[in-house]
Amino acid sequence: MTSKTIAVGLAAAFLAVAENKDFIVDEVEGLGRIGLKRLSLEDRDAWVTAENDSIPIIIKGSVCDPETGELSLKELTNDQIKKIPGHIADELLKKIYKHNGIKTMAEINAEREAGKEPEQLKN
Repeated sequence: MTSKTIAVGLAAAFLAVAENKDFIVDEVEGLGRIGLKRLSLEDRDAWVTAENDSIPIIIKGSVCDPETGELSLKELTNDQIKKIPGHIADELLKKIYKHNGIKTMAEINAEREAGKEPEQLKN
């Protein structure tokens, strides 16, 4: 196998992963049955660097059609997403964080109190 063949195979695998078909189906009170995708690198970077719109950004990058996995809210504005009731947003965010392996400050503080240092992301 040549290095060119390996590179082509790796590129194909990379593109397949980039399509991000990894999603779960869950229920959210007030919304019903929804799909939740793992954040793409692009959406994660937008969420991390957002100053005022981090919640709409993570919601738009995660909520998908429970049948197809297609992102459902990309066409909505951040202001439209901000109008959902707080308790629904809170439940939705908990599920998004869990599916993406994102810890809340409360979880990090609980780990510290238990004597466990949380893992740091490496650049």
